[in-house]
Amino acid sequence: MSARVSSCRRSHQVRVTRRTHQRYRCFTMRTASTGAFNGPIASHHHEVKVKWHEQFYDFIRWIRGTRVLVVAHRGLHTAAPENSLAAVQAAVRAGCSRIEVDVRATGDGHLVLMHDATLGRTTSGSGTLAEVRAHELGEVRLADGSPVPSLHEVLEVTRDRAVLCIDVKEPELGPDVMALVDTVGAAAEVWSSHREVVARASDGRHFAAWISHGVMPDGGPEELADEATQLGALALSFYPADVLPSVVDACRRASLGVMSGTPNDRPTWANLHRFGVRAVITDRPLDCATWLSEGAAPQSFAGRG
Repeated sequence: MSARVSSCRRSHQVRVTRRTHQRYRCFTMRTASTGAFNGPIASHHHEVKVKWHEQFYDFIRWIRGTRVLVVAHRGLHTAAPENSLAAVQAAVRAGCSRIEVDVRATGDGHLVLMHDATLGRTTSGSGTLAEVRAHELGEVRLADGSPVPSLHEVLEVTRDRAVLCIDVKEPELGPDVMALVDTVGAAAEVWSSHREVVARASDGRHFAAWISHGVMPDGGPEELADEATQLGALALSFYPADVLPSVVDACRRASLGVMSGTPNDRPTWANLHRFGVRAVITDRPLDCATWLSEGAAPQSFAGRG
């Protein structure tokens, strides 16, 4: 490695560390000034702080290195319905360290796992979720006969066992999701295609990822990366077809992690890895992990997440 390349790499790592560490300092200074770690709930808040601290350094190691994170999309739903409690439990048992779920709210504000705004595709119900109150949703069943799980139930399952990657589907739900994550004390990341959710989640206490749905601004990848940075996102997620070397390079220069969902075959995994994608959100997390561990990218695999 030339001295110039080595110097550039060290300079990039310093920028990444400084930029991200500012948020950690913001969090610790805010909690110290407000006394959040004092009084009868001090032990709980200390636990939340420690988990955030661990996530921060895990992020630094990820963005600095070549490790590929494998994320179980909507749980391990080859064994159970998508976004079901059983799918999340199966992912945890299988050793998936990052599990993605979709979250919406019932008509009376209860946070539940649901990808679609309507009930028909995944449940025995009909109509929209926003028209249904929580007690009415209790009568609705998924394909395996189980009820639609609440976000609280799922956070309890993943707490101390996996990082829950929460795709917030409705723009007004960000504060409620983050408050619940803090209450449970679980390790979680807030993902969303809604700018307001990402901006709210970038408060020095939560990790936020912005999901880009193929919309490239006139200024190209550089402008997109700049906007993500201004929102406070730590990562950008793209459809596989939208991942190009210019996009990955722009994100790296902005110290942003690059994710892609939802590739489900080896040729696409290989293509994304070649371009430098470092998080794969897939319906086949175990197959992807096996593919990586069998030598497809031996320097990039570190566990199942």
